[in-house]
Amino acid sequence: MNSSIIQIENLTFQYDQSPPILKVSKFELKRGEKIFLAGPSGSGKTTFLELVAGLLNPTSGLLRVLDEDFSAQNTHHKDLVRKKWMSFIFQSFNLVPYLSVEENIRLPFWLGFRDERGDEQITKDFEHLIKGLDIASLQHKKVMELSFGQSQRVAAARAFLKRPKLLLADEPTSALDSDRRQDFLEILFDLAKNFETSMIFVSHDRSLESQFDRIVEIGEWK
Repeated sequence: MNSSIIQIENLTFQYDQSPPILKVSKFELKRGEKIFLAGPSGSGKTTFLELVAGLLNPTSGLLRVLDEDFSAQNTHHKDLVRKKWMSFIFQSFNLVPYLSVEENIRLPFWLGFRDERGDEQITKDFEHLIKGLDIASLQHKKVMELSFGQSQRVAAARAFLKRPKLLLADEPTSALDSDRRQDFLEILFDLAKNFETSMIFVSHDRSLESQFDRIVEIGEWK
């Protein structure tokens, strides 16, 4: 892979004959970079993430993600790229409440995710993550028994057990108070550094933006 995780030029997205929902003249995310994507509700932040993830197809323009031309690839191929190289953290975390902490963290592997690691190394990575995130004592508990902060750490562990090249985070701190927001950001940054993961972090909370490598205002693509 080259130094750019994402490259976009003259991208547009629209439904049928409606006016474009999103226009991106130029955007780049470099390897290891952490970008804060800002903008008001309804401005297209989540649509942008869905395009980058290959869940939506651009109407026109160039969209390269992880050295793949997503503007030309079919849905199946984009699914494979997303499964292997991307992870997500959402506002609601999308954990399965009736599964245990360990089962939630390992879920991508049970759903068919595979990489070059064997089971022994994956288990070592799992143990390292739950210890570092202080959830080792919770691994056999059901997620429904956890606090909000504990669930957040489980979501982070699940995202990083895949060793993703790209993390897409959509408002993951919106329900937290300032101290817990800061703690969670530090966790994400440490994990991203350890796993050499690039990050797009979507939020309307401008108090966080100074901690990122770069701020991008949606609609002001430079």
